Amino acid sequence: MAHPKGTPRAPGAGRQKGTPNKVTTMIKEVAAKKLAAAREPDVDSKDRMRKMAMLLDSLAGQEFQKPPETRDIELVANLAFKALSAWDKVAKYEHPTLASVHVTREPIDPGTLSDDELTQLEGIVAKASVARGDQDREGQTLN
Repeated sequence: MAHPKGTPRAPGAGRQKGTPNKVTTMIKEVAAKKLAAAREPDVDSKDRMRKMAMLLDSLAGQEFQKPPETRDIELVANLAFKALSAWDKVAKYEHPTLASVHVTREPIDPGTLSDDELTQLEGIVAKASVARGDQDREGQTLN
């Protein structure tokens, strides 16, 4: 019902601040439906990355196969670089990486060892050196 002219409106009358109008609501609903329909249900992102890397690789190869006078070497370089970057990203998911190892113990201070402990340590080092085939500066095996 329309509000009569010249009379004050009741408090809280009209659309509240932040309430979307019909057009905004309709646009949001249509956009949400289109987005939902555009998504593939079973998307394998790793497979997509692999396909993109293969495509970039193929495009770089096709450009490189052109005769030298028509070949765009800058385009080949850019495509090859992008293909390499894409393959690098794919490899991170397909091949495990080795973790780095950090020594967290303090080194042994030989001044704190007794004569017996030093003798034991020399024996351990000698055995390890012989097992690895380490040699000193004169070419003799350490004992």
